[in-house]
Amino acid sequence: MISKSSLVFLVNTSIILINLLLNTSCFYGKSKLVFVISKILIVPLIAFINKPKTINFYVVFLLFSWLGDIALLFRHELFCVVGSLFFLVGHLYYAKFISPHSLKITTFSVILFIPPLSIILFKVIPDIFKAKFIYHLSIFYIAILLRTMLKSTQIYQHSSPFNRNFWFNYIGYFCFIVSDSILLVNEALQKMNGMVNFYVLLFYALSQFLIALSQK
Repeated sequence: MISKSSLVFLVNTSIILINLLLNTSCFYGKSKLVFVISKILIVPLIAFINKPKTINFYVVFLLFSWLGDIALLFRHELFCVVGSLFFLVGHLYYAKFISPHSLKITTFSVILFIPPLSIILFKVIPDIFKAKFIYHLSIFYIAILLRTMLKSTQIYQHSSPFNRNFWFNYIGYFCFIVSDSILLVNEALQKMNGMVNFYVLLFYALSQFLIALSQK
């Protein structure tokens, strides 16, 4: 049975997605106020789903995700980079503490790594290099995101192979990469609108939700 905190999160996510669909030509959708409030609430509501009892690596990851969300509310290329830096720190911290020691890279980990890597190599990098130099810096962020995904996949496979937490974490990080890829490419090419933002936030909300479930 779905928990009350998960239900509230899903309602908030539905509100922001419906708001975007009501005006797909505008970055904020039908109402800027609804968009801003709903987006700011995404990460705090995720924290209520997980209910961490101490300030651990996951809480730090959520904090920097939240700061990244706030930075990306501002429509300027500098804030896009700042937002990416916040997420970068969060993912680095997550990777460091989820897998502090080197683990053997398995064939299965490599196979799972191919789909997101293909998205980055054949879509994200070529498109971003068409844009201003400032957006080229986001390639470093995407590389760290891929590294974190690989490390978290390794640690989950090592400690609890193929259980639900393993798949929640993998699919969650895959959705994170899809969301950020859509966001960075369209920001770089200046093609952001309500419809693009719909897909960005759909995959982002799903990624945070699944990663939260993997921590339980």
